[in-house]
Amino acid sequence: MAAEDAGCRPFTGKEINSIKTSHNPKLLTGAGLTDLVDPALGRELLESASRIEAPSGVGTYSLIDFEFDHPWAESPLKPSSQVNIMKLLRDDNDNAQSYYLYAVLQREAAGDNEAMTQIKKGNAKTFKTYSKQRFDAIVDAVALAKCSGIKARQYAFSRFFTSNTYSKLRHLCKDLMKSDGKEAKNACFLMGQNLERGSLTFVEQLISLAIQNDTLGDSSSDVAARSEIQNRRAVIAAKIGRSANVAEGKEPEEVSLQYYQILFEKGEAAARDFVTDFVEQKQQAQ
Repeated sequence: MAAEDAGCRPFTGKEINSIKTSHNPKLLTGAGLTDLVDPALGRELLESASRIEAPSGVGTYSLIDFEFDHPWAESPLKPSSQVNIMKLLRDDNDNAQSYYLYAVLQREAAGDNEAMTQIKKGNAKTFKTYSKQRFDAIVDAVALAKCSGIKARQYAFSRFFTSNTYSKLRHLCKDLMKSDGKEAKNACFLMGQNLERGSLTFVEQLISLAIQNDTLGDSSSDVAARSEIQNRRAVIAAKIGRSANVAEGKEPEEVSLQYYQILFEKGEAAARDFVTDFVEQKQQAQ
């Protein structure tokens, strides 16, 4: 439905062949993230992107995130995910996300203590998503299917989310808290805060808040923290309900461009505020 709503059509055989032979990791990643190819081919394209990109980055991460959802977040890591997490840790070692992913691997390979060590290392670094890179890669890829401009950005907006990773990390913390108690709760609460600070979209922010909320008990300080989390959720819910005509393709091209620029610089909340203000000013001028 996302492709149809945005006016994007499935890739033709010729277009797929052009993408495969491009040896362009960005193009391969973008096509692999779409639903304009079947999931098996999408995985193949992401695998190709991960093999040829140097250093490891959005293609490698996107393959990891893809595999987290096939079949589900609770499943053990695939051998390919284990290899790719190590590649990402090597090449993007100043990003908290690499350490959080490595914590998932370490819990399976070496146990809870090693996983906790990696979460704490990640908590000392800034969490950076690959959202902007994924969005741009999708926009470039669907242009080959003659889907461009507002339609391409609208379509990319429906596909660039990284919620599989957030769900995997939430599941990791739930498992750790069963055995490590307060230490795991503290580490995971800080991780949830780090995720929230680095997240651009409402979906990512809401799962980050859920991770934080999972760690809280019945103490007075926890009750206060839970209340603050509920307040932040309420703010997000209110903004979700406000006008976002750009995401629906109803506003001019220049407004669309500015909307997405703000989204990736300041987050979805600021982008929503921008388009709401634009709509209100337009209505007042009529």
